Amino acid sequence: MQPFASVLSSLNPAQEAFEGTITPDWLQGRTLFGGMGAALCLHTARKLTGEERPLRSMTVSYIAPVSPDAPFEITPRVLREGRNVTQASAELRQNGAIATAANFCFAKDFPSALSGNEMPMPAPRPPEESDPLPFFEGMSPSFARHFDMHWSHGAFPVQGAEKGDNLVWVRHKDDVSDVKESAFIAMADALPPSAISMLSKPAPLSTLTWQLNILDPSFETDDQWWLTHARVLHAANGYVTQESRFWNSEGKIAAAGWQSVAVFG
Repeated sequence: MQPFASVLSSLNPAQEAFEGTITPDWLQGRTLFGGMGAALCLHTARKLTGEERPLRSMTVSYIAPVSPDAPFEITPRVLREGRNVTQASAELRQNGAIATAANFCFAKDFPSALSGNEMPMPAPRPPEESDPLPFFEGMSPSFARHFDMHWSHGAFPVQGAEKGDNLVWVRHKDDVSDVKESAFIAMADALPPSAISMLSKPAPLSTLTWQLNILDPSFETDDQWWLTHARVLHAANGYVTQESRFWNSEGKIAAAGWQSVAVFG
């Protein structure tokens, strides 16, 4: 299997873009794992913006599959660089067609009279006492081999649960200490949508859009573990709205996000 950091470093500069290929172990069904696609877009955007301004927010649209059968290219752009905020974008294309579009906001800290946090960490079981999600050959997505996922609360996938409400510890199996920012983005999308717990039989799910606010851009945690609370807020007509929150091992809020997910079943 190709380690996460190796995938990032394998991108080759090509004029104003970066070219690469994907290996089958990073697939989610027939396409590139969406968290990896977002992480690759962020990695290339950082080539233009530098590392000085922390990542504050990102929005990703998943437009078409990314196949392992052909190379892809990512074109990053700086949309505007102001006194405090830099806005950047990245488009991942394959065979000339756009597959993933991402927008990023990088911004400095500055003084403010406002401070508050209404997102305290729930009381989970620790990772070592939580239930590891097994890898089911032929059912689990290939990319899941790169992550540990330990269920603290909620139902495993395809259990016919009344609610999609899961509290799960997630971490990369590889050492990602040198690429913490991009690794966090990939980790934040590693869990299947929580609606999958509500299904009584397997069905395809596909994220359409993903928005993530970064609340602590240090990306520091112990032993690479992050606690995710993912829950379905609304489900109807084949579409699900999901909210997710992320805390580090010490209970500090790291990010909050929302996804729009299509459920084909």
